[in-house]
Amino acid sequence: MLSWLKVIVLLIVTHELNGQVLEQGLKILPEGGYFQRNENVTLSCISTSGQSRPILASWYKNNAIILSDNNDVIIDYNGSLTIKNFQPHDEGYYQCESKRGEFRQSRVVAVILFVPLYFIQHPVDVTVRRGAAATFYCFADGSPKPKLSWRKGDVYLTPGQRFGRIQVLEDGTLEIGNVQAQDEGVYTCIATNNMNHSRMSNTSLTVMYPPVIVNMSTDTIATKDTRLTLQCEVKGNPVPAVTWVIKDDVQSKYTKIMTQDGIHYLNIARVQNSHEGKFICEAKNKLGTARKELFLNVQGRTCRANDEFTCHYHGIDAHCIPKAWVCDMDKDCADNIDEQNCVDIKSCSSLYDFACSNGRCIPWSSTCDGDNDCGDNTDEHRDSCKLLIVVVCP
Repeated sequence: MLSWLKVIVLLIVTHELNGQVLEQGLKILPEGGYFQRNENVTLSCISTSGQSRPILASWYKNNAIILSDNNDVIIDYNGSLTIKNFQPHDEGYYQCESKRGEFRQSRVVAVILFVPLYFIQHPVDVTVRRGAAATFYCFADGSPKPKLSWRKGDVYLTPGQRFGRIQVLEDGTLEIGNVQAQDEGVYTCIATNNMNHSRMSNTSLTVMYPPVIVNMSTDTIATKDTRLTLQCEVKGNPVPAVTWVIKDDVQSKYTKIMTQDGIHYLNIARVQNSHEGKFICEAKNKLGTARKELFLNVQGRTCRANDEFTCHYHGIDAHCIPKAWVCDMDKDCADNIDEQNCVDIKSCSSLYDFACSNGRCIPWSSTCDGDNDCGDNTDEHRDSCKLLIVVVCP
């Protein structure tokens, strides 16, 4: 009977000892973290055994004991520590210990002031010329420390990444090399931390480039007394100033000009004989000038006898050209009639000129060179092209 009692007592003692072993660990709840400025932060020192009985504890901050007469804190009888009106100087590493029974210490926990995300430097808008480089600086801070990324449209870039000519440096700076017109737009700097907080700041890139005429009406034939609209689509930055030059007269009074969606229209209510000629679209900004021209032929008009030549098409008067274009060795009429029966009024020098069959004179150096300089090809005829005799002097 006695032996059984000894066994029961031994089991009870063992159970208590095992319970004491479980109580030897201490932990702090919450296990550190980030806390708002001006809030009261309470840390509880409890046994790892899970028992809820109070733990008489001493508290340490950065290995220095916290005195109970410190007006900034409250150490409760149950072992909790309350930091009143939490401020940056309250940040640190906290630890509790209990000397009841065996000496026990908790793990160290970090208590950190939470600082909302904020931008030290917002990115500013950048304007550069096409082909140059653009740099955007963006810096943010807070606690926890934020990370930076960039977005343009659906493209996201993080530090160390590159997308074509665009890259983000390790410090969050965005760089764009050899800037092109398609790079223009809004870029967003994004700051995030591990508490799922984020802030964004937008900036714009503007690309300057000289005017480009991307689309324009082609050479046009119009009937007299009809309505005619010519168009010239221009791109450029700064926005180009566009004018129409008509027969060397800028913005002629007999036309009406309007602009819509970057396309510049020249409206002629009733086409007249005087409208025939060159129309030039000219676009200018501070980076350059672009010009493009077309020729308007007016059907059904009579050419002026004193300064114009009449071209024909299938025997019908087609359009008029300046007389200065006749016999200039360029085909201006569709049937080449402006280059027929051309006679040069000057006499050819036998020493320096070659006499073409049509009466035109050309330099001897222009003969037998594969080009029809005469207009009737006599300068390239086999009878005119002789073998050159090279005389070598001893």
